[in-house]
Amino acid sequence: MKKLFKGLGMGLASSALIMGLGAAQALATTTLGVGVITETGGLVITGAVGSAMTFATTATTGDITIGGTGQTSGTTLIYGGTDTGTGTAAGLSLTPGTAGTLVLGAAAGTGAVSLGTSSADQTVNVAGGAAVKTINIGTGNTSGVITVGATGQTGNVVIYGPLTTGSGAIFNNSTTANLAMGGALTTGNLVLGGTGMLAGVTTIYGGTATGVGTAAGLSLTPGTAGTLVLGAAAGTGQISLGTSTGAQRVDIAGGAEAKTVNIANANTTGVITVGATGQTGNVVIYGGNTGGANQIFNNTTTSTIALGGALTTGDLTIGGTGQLASNTIIYGGTDTGAGIAAGLSLTPGTAGTLVLGAAAGTGAISLGTSSADQTVNIAGGAAVKTVNIAAANTSGVITIGATGQTGNVIIFGALTTGANTLFNNTTTATTTIASAVTEGAIQIGGTSMTSAVTKIYGGTATGAGVAAGLSLTPGTAGTLVLGAAAGTGAVSLGTSSADQTVNVAQGTAVKTINIGTANTSGVTIIGGTAGTGAITLGSSTGGQTVNVGTGNSGGADVLNLGTGTAVTSKTVNVATGAISFVNVGTGDFVNTIKIGDHATPANVITIGGAASTTTVKGTLTVGVDDTGHDVTFFGATTGKSFLWDESADKMIVTGTSTLAGDVAVTGSATFTNGTAVLGDTGTNTSNCTGANNVTFPLATGNFFSIDMEDASDCSITFSGGVAGAIVVIQLEYSGTDNFTFADTTPQVELIEQVCADSAGAEPDANGDIVTLTIRMLDATSPQVLACTQTSVA
Repeated sequence: MKKLFKGLGMGLASSALIMGLGAAQALATTTLGVGVITETGGLVITGAVGSAMTFATTATTGDITIGGTGQTSGTTLIYGGTDTGTGTAAGLSLTPGTAGTLVLGAAAGTGAVSLGTSSADQTVNVAGGAAVKTINIGTGNTSGVITVGATGQTGNVVIYGPLTTGSGAIFNNSTTANLAMGGALTTGNLVLGGTGMLAGVTTIYGGTATGVGTAAGLSLTPGTAGTLVLGAAAGTGQISLGTSTGAQRVDIAGGAEAKTVNIANANTTGVITVGATGQTGNVVIYGGNTGGANQIFNNTTTSTIALGGALTTGDLTIGGTGQLASNTIIYGGTDTGAGIAAGLSLTPGTAGTLVLGAAAGTGAISLGTSSADQTVNIAGGAAVKTVNIAAANTSGVITIGATGQTGNVIIFGALTTGANTLFNNTTTATTTIASAVTEGAIQIGGTSMTSAVTKIYGGTATGAGVAAGLSLTPGTAGTLVLGAAAGTGAVSLGTSSADQTVNVAQGTAVKTINIGTANTSGVTIIGGTAGTGAITLGSSTGGQTVNVGTGNSGGADVLNLGTGTAVTSKTVNVATGAISFVNVGTGDFVNTIKIGDHATPANVITIGGAASTTTVKGTLTVGVDDTGHDVTFFGATTGKSFLWDESADKMIVTGTSTLAGDVAVTGSATFTNGTAVLGDTGTNTSNCTGANNVTFPLATGNFFSIDMEDASDCSITFSGGVAGAIVVIQLEYSGTDNFTFADTTPQVELIEQVCADSAGAEPDANGDIVTLTIRMLDATSPQVLACTQTSVA
């Protein structure tokens, strides 16, 4: 405010009369001096409502400043009214003199300078006056961004120009007037986009007119002799014509005048493509109707098309010699004639040579690879021909017929029979290979053949020799060899997957049959690894000796029967047929004979039949020390057996058994109640009721039991005893009464005294059980050997 009022001078005194100090400033200090007003607090200058307020209206050259140059915070606001006129009539007008300059923003300002940033709808006019003006926007901006319209602009951005056409015209003032850019140029260049443009897209849209030249919707039309170039001289980006996703017609050189049309005529190694990879529509190139040299396409679908039709000595090439990728395909019609009448004919001159495949080619050459049924003819003409197939192929593979061939492979020859005849011309004639050879070798397959298979198939005849379906028959004294002398591959007989009988040396004449006789260290196997059928040796119905491992061996022979591993159990039968003698290991040397010797499987080994007599000579050992085996002896009655249980280390007799003859027991013999019965023919159970006697007839058995049912003493009498006989007696008490022996022979004591338990308690309670082991001295006198008591209380 200091500079503002400095210009007022002495008129301040009179001006001060029209200024009022607001009540809100009562606490502030205001100083009036000559041309100076100093305010220490807030200063408010108000005038009467509706009256005009004027500052520095007489200033001509002095500066007028609002706000300080060092103002770093706070806001300087100038509010205007709502008038919409121009100049001093506007709501807020910053109006310099006629030639004055209006500057918004400091010379070195970094803050934003904004026009029309209101959040409400608003019209912002720049140079909207009717007078002629030069309008500069960003003229000194060399590297900054100039933006017209917002990033998400949806409204129109309109720039109007004059209706007249001339150099530099950009926009016209109507939608139907012509718009020209550089319309008056003659030699100057017209550039759209910069030479250093590295990103972004330059797009030129056209109308919908379909004419040519200037009448087209979008026309790039140089002068009469001018050149139209699409793409930079060293450009690497793609140049596209007609990439619309809609149906569209793209014409190249479609005018009626004579033209020379070059497509990639300088392209020596690049790819030239006409039509898409999955092209389903027609690709048509039309030429003239007249025929001549170098004619490519004719203008009708029925006229003849010739490539090099007038050539006599020049070469005709389709495809490049350096072509390393993609295919060269020539399609033919459906005619089935020969030569030029065929659907597709490669026909050299009369004495010309037709070569398929390059001289040093490595790719496959295929004839008749159609996936449909097809006849492929080689040298099918009626004239005399020499047909060579792989005549110079010395080490390669020659294959006729496929690996899985199911159809016939037929090679027809002459009907006459002679040396070297291969195939005859009928299916019933005899086919002979080298039938006149007497000393020469006949070879099928090469000596250096290292892979693939040579197969010879025969018929179904079952006779012998030449009458058999397939017969390999040498001369009378000739030798038939299957397998090479130094061969390492397998030689197989009877490998059919179907049921089949394979006979070796079945003829009636006397023969010596050798299998593996010269095999010194190799393995000789009879029977398949997964075989389930029988393997029979010596099936003659007459007397016959079958020897297995009987040779005079310099070392120890190993004879294995059924020693292989299997998923399920094997059955190995030895001498189960009508054979008189079977000798195993009878040679005059120390034999080790193992039958079913395997640590893992539970073998089932049967020696001898139900009526067999089996003799074991020498020492018989079952198991070894610390590792025994169960041994079971069965009786003739069901449920009767004797078992040595190796895990329990005991002998177990199942069912009642009798041990006949004298038995000597060295050491103690322990009898457990209910498990040891000596010579007993049945259990003898008696009841003792009242003061009566019970007699045990020892001839009926050796085990007796008495239940003292009444509260009285019970006297026991024996009869029929044999001196030395052992008797087991079980007594069950009923109370305090006692069992006694009737015989008063010395050494006989009262039972309760003999059978007292370890604590001295005698059996006297109801339910006490005493088990006595006695030895008879004679027919009636017992001797107590042992006694055990089971007390209930």
